[in-house]
Amino acid sequence: GIDFEVKKSIMPEYVTGGHDQLIQPRAAKSLEEQRSRTKVKAEVFTPLRIVDEMNKHIDWSGGIRIPGDSNWQDYVQELKIELACGEAPFIVSRYNPTAHTGKLIILKHRVGFLDRKLRTVSRYCDKPKEWLKWAREAYKASYGYEWQGDNLLIARENLLYTLIDYYVDKFGRRPTLSVQQEFAEIISWNIF
Repeated sequence: GIDFEVKKSIMPEYVTGGHDQLIQPRAAKSLEEQRSRTKVKAEVFTPLRIVDEMNKHIDWSGGIRIPGDSNWQDYVQELKIELACGEAPFIVSRYNPTAHTGKLIILKHRVGFLDRKLRTVSRYCDKPKEWLKWAREAYKASYGYEWQGDNLLIARENLLYTLIDYYVDKFGRRPTLSVQQEFAEIISWNIF
């Protein structure tokens, strides 16, 4: 209907309650719907093995190289952007958007550039306050642009859930709601 037209804002009531299945990741869509979106909206997703190779190449050619004891902070703060980010697999790869399983990828196998930064933060920061400080820096230096509103919403969700995934892995509990809200604000400005 009129509330769901292309140039309308996505309001919470449009994606919750009876509409909670309206916006779904590519992996949950039928092959027919995926083909239609490719044809009509030029929507394509890069296989994760290619994402991994491209992000590795950027790490090696960006001047910082692989983060080490003396430069890990520079690596975490290095500005990166993904144009036409879709569901953000170049930024965070929670699942494989080209597969049809929707199965979460374990942290050590995630290949997004923010995944790499958060693994670095986890390697060098053992206290929650310090970890959050550097995770915040990683998020502030990570950008994505997406034209399609449904993909933008999913990308933002993927970045927020990624924060939770890495924090739980490191500290065995979820970050507080206020921390999640702070990161959600950063994400809303940086993933646009």
